[in-house]
Amino acid sequence: MALVGIDTPSVAPCYRPVEVINAAHRPLLAAEIVLVENLTNLGALRQLAVEFVALPLNLVGSDGCPVRAIVIKQ
Repeated sequence: MALVGIDTPSVAPCYRPVEVINAAHRPLLAAEIVLVENLTNLGALRQLAVEFVALPLNLVGSDGCPVRAIVIKQ
């Protein structure tokens, strides 16, 4: 499984029809690529090797949720 983390609110262009948003998300999710959006302070990462941990909320029946995202420098 792979992961894509970005510092924007979505991998899709914001304020677009749901079809455009789904077109950006579905291929990644179908390829089992986890999306972590709206990360902050990515510019502070100066190391290439870090351990990324995303601790999600347990939301039943949801297809996404907020996470507590942390980086552990190696």
